Amino acid sequence: MTKQIQEQLINLIDNQLLEEFISLYSKHSSLLKSYQHTELLFRSCRLGLLSFVEYILNSKLIDINCSHPSTGYPLLFISIRSQKHDIIKYIIQQTDANINWSCQNNGITCLNEAIRQSDYSTVMLLLEQGCIINQSHLFGTIIECFRQRDKNMHPLIILDELINRCPKLIDKIDREQLTQFILNRSHCL
Repeated sequence: MTKQIQEQLINLIDNQLLEEFISLYSKHSSLLKSYQHTELLFRSCRLGLLSFVEYILNSKLIDINCSHPSTGYPLLFISIRSQKHDIIKYIIQQTDANINWSCQNNGITCLNEAIRQSDYSTVMLLLEQGCIINQSHLFGTIIECFRQRDKNMHPLIILDELINRCPKLIDKIDREQLTQFILNRSHCL
């Protein structure tokens, strides 16, 4: 029976039928297993359905920092990867959201993903909320400077912001030399 309920809830999410979703979810949410709540939440996130995400999180049946069962990534990371800015902003503004999450396997963070996406607005939101900056963020930004140029934002602006906020990251490298190196290399590409 719980599988049928979950399938109905998924269908309501896919068809963006919020009122019907709320009705069915409020009646049967106690029957669902933790992974089923997680799947509903992440599906809503991937589709960019902020009202569904808010409702599921406000039910208090699932933690805002839960990880997806198959990827291990939290909701904030997935919303950054999917570029769902309304959801990113909502999650970051929640006091219990872990903006400094780091993957145990490879150390990637939400800030790393925002940098990889050249998503300046999300980088700034994370930094304004006190996100911790480390050398992997600096190196990730440098790598992005050499990637494809069809992005809205040049990563040098993000690099400059990271260095402004945490100047000790480049204590062995002069900022101007680093910037000149990146500019010279990116013109060669």
